[in-house]
Amino acid sequence: FVMTMCLSQPQFEKLAAAIERPELLDDARFAQPRARFTHYNELMALTEAWSRTRSTDEVMAVLSGAGLPCGRYRHLADLKDDAQLHYRAMLTEVMDGAGPLTAPNSPFLFSATHAAVKPEVARLGQH
Repeated sequence: FVMTMCLSQPQFEKLAAAIERPELLDDARFAQPRARFTHYNELMALTEAWSRTRSTDEVMAVLSGAGLPCGRYRHLADLKDDAQLHYRAMLTEVMDGAGPLTAPNSPFLFSATHAAVKPEVARLGQH
């Protein structure tokens, strides 16, 4: 799976070209940002129909090559060895009654506030 979202007019124009649907530029359902929002599911269905005929790598190459924000959907198990996520402390080890567990951490990093998962899971009845 690949995730993408086009918010601006230039992004929409790039998406229409990338999915080989230039006629969408003249489609009233997608002519303005508010109309695209109203018909967002339709636009994503058209994008999905295009993507189903390609591999994830191909879709990523086309969308990112067009300058569109996109990302490959990954499961937590796929992320456990990702160097960037470890560098940003996005994965952390917590302890619970069954032993250590890798868990996603808070995506927010602040200079003066520590926002993170606690290192130990509360025991039943602890609070």
